[in-house]
Amino acid sequence: MAKLLPALIVLFLLTGRPALAEVAAPAPRVIDMTVKLMNLEGTQPLKDKDDPVHLEATSANPSADPQCGRCRDMTLGHLSAEALYASPDAPQPPPGQQRVTPEQEFTWGLQRAARGEWAKTIENNPAAQLTDPQAALLDRLIAELQIPGYVIAQAHTILQPNTPLPDVK
Repeated sequence: MAKLLPALIVLFLLTGRPALAEVAAPAPRVIDMTVKLMNLEGTQPLKDKDDPVHLEATSANPSADPQCGRCRDMTLGHLSAEALYASPDAPQPPPGQQRVTPEQEFTWGLQRAARGEWAKTIENNPAAQLTDPQAALLDRLIAELQIPGYVIAQAHTILQPNTPLPDVK
């Protein structure tokens, strides 16, 4: 690296761009967020019971649609958006303090807003561009949802195809 540094400095001075940042950042992967998540048998798409249309239609009479016939199919994008909106990462008080600081609350609020905006852009996107850290974040947030493991496994396989599921313990 020491031998490469003078060349990088010259390149930066000539182009005005940091060469290492361009080399180090991997290109985002294109992920189809409209992929339908399937039931346990793999024969039918899961239904999204949190679909706003379904919730509105059944709010006065929950037995109006027991089979969720009006529900949209659950897609990776819908599940990812749900995980982003849930945002369970509330700030923790610093050691020795009872409450979080106003700055931590503000930063957390901005992070939740950013996650909400990101959810809107990826929810129905057939060609969402995700970096590896973004895919890992979605994978982690989906795993924290209270949903069946086979749904988490489907999402994990799509979001992180090169990372095997852990051994069962």
